[in-house]
Amino acid sequence: MKVLIIDTETTGLDAKRDWVIEIGAVLYSVTHRTTLFQFSTLLNAPDNAAEHINRIPAAVLPEICINTQQIFIDTLQQLAQAADYAIAHNAAFDEQWFDGSHLPILNNIAAEPLKWLCTLEDFTFPQQTRQGENLVSLALNHGIGVSSTHRALTDCRFVRSDG
Repeated sequence: MKVLIIDTETTGLDAKRDWVIEIGAVLYSVTHRTTLFQFSTLLNAPDNAAEHINRIPAAVLPEICINTQQIFIDTLQQLAQAADYAIAHNAAFDEQWFDGSHLPILNNIAAEPLKWLCTLEDFTFPQQTRQGENLVSLALNHGIGVSSTHRALTDCRFVRSDG
């Protein structure tokens, strides 16, 4: 079985008003307990009201080339087609950005919509201290070092832990 672990960084919490500015993705083989493919990219946006949280400079976002961005989106769609499930920590938040109404470029991420699983609600981890524990606490409880937070690929790696 293969899962596509996805994390987004956004300019805010309102999917009708805010923008996805970074997507990280890891295609992971559960059967072989190994990463098959991983990458992260910034996306074009006019600003970043959440720069103080995600530390993504607002000034760089308008410079992201739309054509280059499309290469990532095409690759993400291919990864989704190879996966059996999409997984995210607080999946309801991440999933809303992929429904096509807010970011048409992300519409139909897979030929058949992936079923989303949530590490916040659908999983219980061996060293979890409470239901709904944040991702950094989960990682630290399982001996996974945290060097930075609120960056998409880093958060995907936390979810993928082999523990």
